[in-house]
Amino acid sequence: MSLMANVITEMVEQRIARDERKAKMEEQMMKHLMQQMQIGKESMSQCPMMKGTESMDHKSASLHKEDQGEQK
Repeated sequence: MSLMANVITEMVEQRIARDERKAKMEEQMMKHLMQQMQIGKESMSQCPMMKGTESMDHKSASLHKEDQGEQK
């Protein structure tokens, strides 16, 4: 029983640490995006965090069109 309690305690501690890291990263990302937005819309395309999202948006849009075609 003690071993099981130790395992659960360790898992909870790991989850807490992970959630704290995630919250910190999200906060940093939001600050960064807010700074980019203040600079101007065109700065978003130069942002390293946004690189590659154009292709993801394009893929997502084309997949959506395919899905709509199949539903008809």
